[in-house]
Amino acid sequence: DKGYRVCLVEGREHLGGRLCAPAFDGGPPVDAVPPILWGGHQETRTLFTLLGSQQRVHFPHSLHHTFALPAGRVVALPRLWGPASVRGPATIAGFSGISMRDRMRLMNVLERFWEQDLSLPTDLDERPVTELFDLTSQSESAVRQVWTPLSRFLLGDDPSKVSAALGAGSLRALLFGSRRNNAIGLLTGGMAETLLHPAEAHLRRSGADIRLGKPATRLLTQKDQVMGVTLQGGEPLSADWYLAALGPDALAALLPDRWLAKYASFQSLTEWDWSPRVTLRLESRGKGTKPWLRLLATGSYDWAVGIGGGKTQWPTMEIWLIAAGQSALLKRSDADLREAAVKDLQGLVPSCQPDHIQQHRVFRSERATPALRPGTRRLRATPQSPVANLFVAGAWTDTGLPASVESAVLSGRRCAEAVEEVHSSRVDKAPGAH
Repeated sequence: DKGYRVCLVEGREHLGGRLCAPAFDGGPPVDAVPPILWGGHQETRTLFTLLGSQQRVHFPHSLHHTFALPAGRVVALPRLWGPASVRGPATIAGFSGISMRDRMRLMNVLERFWEQDLSLPTDLDERPVTELFDLTSQSESAVRQVWTPLSRFLLGDDPSKVSAALGAGSLRALLFGSRRNNAIGLLTGGMAETLLHPAEAHLRRSGADIRLGKPATRLLTQKDQVMGVTLQGGEPLSADWYLAALGPDALAALLPDRWLAKYASFQSLTEWDWSPRVTLRLESRGKGTKPWLRLLATGSYDWAVGIGGGKTQWPTMEIWLIAAGQSALLKRSDADLREAAVKDLQGLVPSCQPDHIQQHRVFRSERATPALRPGTRRLRATPQSPVANLFVAGAWTDTGLPASVESAVLSGRRCAEAVEEVHSSRVDKAPGAH
């Protein structure tokens, strides 16, 4: 939109990376992630507005952070109006998913923070989220039934394996954020129709050159500058600036050994661990229901979301179940995972009966996202790499957010701003510039 000529190179045959997967029938790629959006994801919502797809996002009143607890209890986290100083404590006080004793302990600690009698440790990034639960003296049952499934939903991994700094930020936003920001939205048509197809159409209208199925195999470098990139098959491309929207391992594979040895930020690309994920999508016939979200205290999956059925945009009930950070599930068969889903949802979703399920699909990823373990903030890349004309984007970069679509969109915007800043400085320094 600012007059740059853009060439986008994608190794897969479609845009979207892990957000979508090939269709079994050879048709267009299908969504591989649930079609939901957190209201506080302003970067993503702004992008939808730019792409003209914001009308596909709606926020049903029935979608809450709702916990499926033992003995069939279902309890929603209150979503209240009012200033943050009132809303946070009132939310905790009114949440019956944990005992009154756990609520009082948590509110006492928050009061001490508010009165500056207590402060969070300065090395939160070096600690796991579970230390936050210890700090607030939460009971074992509260941690197991509420805080662990909530952390898995917000952070995409087990709380014992994620930085407490990320956990504190996410929990603060949930408990003290505005009612609007904590709403949960649905994407009609999923990520494909709301983000991927509109983005591709926008790029093509803007004159971008999109190369699909052409992975980059090597960066062409000279001293401390990228001179070009070689695509599979040997085709070379050259540009003024290069933006690498790759995972850390894929980026490291493109860099010359001398850069990996010279720059600490490039060396750190090889230090990442990965977090696995299993996603199951079910289609079940049955009466239409309001959309629902359940954070699961027991069972194989961490959380589930149900959409449609009956006279809605979705002709069948679409149910998504997610298990994050559980490598053991990767080895289970599709039939086992489907059976586990029916068991997890038994009593919660009457339409999810074995004979009602029309089809299902499992999406497995052993390396779903770079794991944001305690101490990994130092590994998260900034937009500007040590090489002047190479920029780095991705959900794993240093956005201060969990690895998510919101983090990826934010990192992309920051890279675009960094390129614009470098370009402007060049223009200002050019002979005759005023």
